Amino acid sequence: MTEFKHILFPVDFSAACIEAAPQVLEMARLFNSRLTALHVLNIVRSGYIDLDASLVWLPEEIAEMKSAGQEHLNRFIREHLNYETIRSVVEDGEPASVITSFVEREKVELVMLPTRGTGRFRRYMLGSVTAKVLYDCPCPVWTSAHTEQAGVQETPASPLLLCATNLEPAGATLLRWASELAVKLSAALRVIHVVPAVEEESKNPGAVAVRDYLFEKAREKWNRVREEAGVDVDLCLAGGDIARRVAAEAARNKASTVAIARGRLNKPFGGLRTQAYSIVRESPCPVIAM
Repeated sequence: MTEFKHILFPVDFSAACIEAAPQVLEMARLFNSRLTALHVLNIVRSGYIDLDASLVWLPEEIAEMKSAGQEHLNRFIREHLNYETIRSVVEDGEPASVITSFVEREKVELVMLPTRGTGRFRRYMLGSVTAKVLYDCPCPVWTSAHTEQAGVQETPASPLLLCATNLEPAGATLLRWASELAVKLSAALRVIHVVPAVEEESKNPGAVAVRDYLFEKAREKWNRVREEAGVDVDLCLAGGDIARRVAAEAARNKASTVAIARGRLNKPFGGLRTQAYSIVRESPCPVIAM
């Protein structure tokens, strides 16, 4: 059963963080979770070799910054996170590493991470902290909507969870997990699979034949995945760029959340998370990656 008994909310005091706070509270209350607000001071301690001394902080300076950071975090909690069982923590180090270590040490079951782009390239950039947490974190990671259009998305009349699946053997696990999450969120469940090799709009007879063949193979895989998962839901098939088609389907159906799995690409650069970054970057709504 999908349960998030301990939720971690990394806080950097940004506008994106403030905007995400109500959704963090909603999730924590829904699952009756313990909630931890974590602020990370991205600083370098003394004792490192070959570093410019101007970039290094002494222990007493770090202690002062931690004290100031704790005051700032406590004020943020009072103003934006009115929750009964909340803990505030300030640590120092490389943010993604601190977050991942905290997750492992404190048995966190969901990280809720606000994302924000930069300037004119906002839609095409994913912060390094978000990318590293998506790569390394052992528990599900929720990310807020990353596109510029996110702030003006119409609130759906009823929640809808869009599950994007690649129909691989692990797809049954994702489908079962998404189905349980949809029930908990009181959301309808819709499933999409995108075949990247398919030109969906092409009228060329050869392209049509290839599309029909690949879609038929996808339906065969889907029937096996659905049967293994024990979930009775229809599949939406699409062709083209995976992230853009998932984003388009989410926008068209006014999805409240997109659920994905963080798959790996078994290549010489093994460990590269396939499609997860692109889907987070393009999605008009929050994404939760298991």
